[in-house]
Amino acid sequence: MEDESQVKDYKNLLVWQKACALIKKGLRIIREAKKDFVSWAIIRQLVRSLFSIRSNIVEGWCGHRGKSFVSYLEISRGSTGESEDWFYALYDEGYITKETYDDFSKDCRELMAMLTGLIKSIS
Repeated sequence: MEDESQVKDYKNLLVWQKACALIKKGLRIIREAKKDFVSWAIIRQLVRSLFSIRSNIVEGWCGHRGKSFVSYLEISRGSTGESEDWFYALYDEGYITKETYDDFSKDCRELMAMLTGLIKSIS
């Protein structure tokens, strides 16, 4: 668990780094997925939720400290869950494999746990 009071730049936050890795992985999977009208609708929402994870960490870090920062981390955690659900939709509709979904879901769960740990350390 990281101590946000010791971190000088949001890019050094482990949750930000994990969010970046999740975005890259998500975009790689999206590029490889089958595309049609339905998948594009899911993908648009998915891309928004993926970038929301990282953006809320940055917005909270740059504009707020302490308990206000926690609110942004909670939004990031929610966006992580939302991204996992949009990936489930891709799997459920047959656009990605179960293995691909399970691997991405594992990364989402890890990031949610990291965000929860950081939230608890600040609260």
